[in-house]
Amino acid sequence: MTTPPEPDRRAGLLAYGSPGPRFQVKLRERFEDFQVEEILNLGTMTSEPCEGCVPIYRVEKRGIDTLHMVRVLSEKLKGSVNFAGMKDKRARAMQYVSPRSSRAERPQAVEHQLFRAERIGFSPRPIGRRSIVGNRFKLVLRGVQDGIS
Repeated sequence: MTTPPEPDRRAGLLAYGSPGPRFQVKLRERFEDFQVEEILNLGTMTSEPCEGCVPIYRVEKRGIDTLHMVRVLSEKLKGSVNFAGMKDKRARAMQYVSPRSSRAERPQAVEHQLFRAERIGFSPRPIGRRSIVGNRFKLVLRGVQDGIS
């Protein structure tokens, strides 16, 4: 661990976890610069519809937060929609959703200017917070300048 310079210490950063030099970078110039993909446990999902099952959708979105995407998708599916986790508006995000009811509409895909939802299967239970195992991130750093003190 190394001691940060005074401006960082005043901001509350009392130690660096790596001994290397600091870098100045630009983050999130484009949606693709910050990518997040949900990792779910979809063990009970089947490829064919079943009695009482809900459709599972993989959603790729850019420039829209999870709550607004869910509101639009709920209207299209004519039913409330569950999701596992919140994803950033300023990112390219891949997440999963499902209607809460097996009576919801089940189109193969839903197109919107800020997202695309594709049906990938069916499950006896809607997706929820307990479905999420983790997230996979990919970051692009632009304009990297090294040796900043």
